[in-house]
Amino acid sequence: MDKFVLLSDKDKRAYFEVAAADLNVMPQLIEKDFWVCWILKVLFALPASGSHLTFKGGTSLSKCYDVIRRFSEDVDVSIERTFLSSEASIEPAKKESNKENQRRIESL
Repeated sequence: MDKFVLLSDKDKRAYFEVAAADLNVMPQLIEKDFWVCWILKVLFALPASGSHLTFKGGTSLSKCYDVIRRFSEDVDVSIERTFLSSEASIEPAKKESNKENQRRIESL
């Protein structure tokens, strides 16, 4: 993949067009799909953070498990909170109960 990135735009375009013709889709979809895969490879190879990332969502089902057939619209990647900070303040606040919310609304 990295060698492909170094090709001229003209050469990359030629490959995208051949793949698009084989799959009967627009070359832009092939190009977008390539860049999605390449950036995922780069992200997950980052020494400091790659192992703390999770690839999820519909694109992961398509790319990793071939569960669905589609080209990527977006990429869902999350990072472990504990990697960002060990502070308790980064944890989401405990959700109040509906009863407590209703009581506050009525008191207004």
